[in-house]
Amino acid sequence: MVSNMKKAKYERFDELTKKKRISNYRVSKDTGIAQETLSSWKKGKYTPKADKLDILASYFNVPTDFFYEDDHAEVYEISAGQGRINEESNRYESLNGRIAKVVGDSMLPSLRDGDYVNIVETSDVTPKDYAVVRINGDEMTIKHVEFTEDGVWIRGENKEVFEDKFYSIKDIVLLPVQVVGKATAIVQRRL
Repeated sequence: MVSNMKKAKYERFDELTKKKRISNYRVSKDTGIAQETLSSWKKGKYTPKADKLDILASYFNVPTDFFYEDDHAEVYEISAGQGRINEESNRYESLNGRIAKVVGDSMLPSLRDGDYVNIVETSDVTPKDYAVVRINGDEMTIKHVEFTEDGVWIRGENKEVFEDKFYSIKDIVLLPVQVVGKATAIVQRRL
């Protein structure tokens, strides 16, 4: 969750309503958020609470952090496919708190192409976590990870798209294979 010290920007909300060609009245009607709340936000008198921003984020199919980002902020893409190289993966010194857009179908049915996840930097993951794994220093992927005495298994959920891969201890060191984070706060795109 984003720090409460940051104020959500009405401009980001306004950008979405214009892009989708939808009125504040319609947003209010569809979400149950009072028009007065949206109007007060526009006038700078009020900033919606986190629960309201979560509703708006779900409604517009964007991560909640979208309302806090700069106008030129970029959303990082993370592969949930096979063999896709994320060229921008080295651009960020820190992945902590970064919003990532899932690209690919290897984690279906849980994570779909176009879903958003919040990334927390950690190497401490369980087999049920959505781990962010760096392979060969430049490929970033989101998968389940299971450590064994002999190495690590990288597992997708959609076996038609991604076959489980095993990396030995030697592979982990030489390639390298690193768990750099895990996904939290999944926002699924609307179908």
